[in-house]
Amino acid sequence: MYTVGLTPKDAQIKIAEQIKALRKAAGFTQAELAKRAQCSLGSYKRFESSGLIAFDALLRIAFVLKRLEQMTSSFTNVQEPDFEKLFQKEV
Repeated sequence: MYTVGLTPKDAQIKIAEQIKALRKAAGFTQAELAKRAQCSLGSYKRFESSGLIAFDALLRIAFVLKRLEQMTSSFTNVQEPDFEKLFQKEV
């Protein structure tokens, strides 16, 4: 089996790494950011190490880090692939 681009797990890890870098740049400890985002410290630590977190908690973290607008614009103008053209044989 092969994949093209990121897998969902790769994306989870990449987002967690980006959030961790933003947290550090903002000068927050894990505990401070978790408290401001109203999520448990354990959940936040798990997120940084595995990328797993509840979606609503991720949105609160984005809000605290002033990245909520970026989160809400991530899914705009998504064009669905034309599967018929993709698998159509050329004549």
